[in-house]
Amino acid sequence: MQHIAPPKKSRTARWVVVVLLVALVYLLSMGPAAWCVWQDWSPEWSFQAYRRAYLPVLFLARIGPRPVYDAIDWYVGLWQRFGIGRFVWNV
Repeated sequence: MQHIAPPKKSRTARWVVVVLLVALVYLLSMGPAAWCVWQDWSPEWSFQAYRRAYLPVLFLARIGPRPVYDAIDWYVGLWQRFGIGRFVWNV
């Protein structure tokens, strides 16, 4: 009995799904990460680490179309209710 490999399309589709899920988790983590950075217990270096970790998103927000900036700003702004300011755009 021979083992039949799955079609290449299904492997590619799986990788696309994995990449999209990782990208979604990365984007959604931006708000909670900003909240953590802004807390009194957060170390001084955490702000620089935040900026480095989310540099691609912050850069896209600055140079991209206005709706991209507005969407990112809105989402991070949701976390303002938990006490963070809008400091994240200072790249």
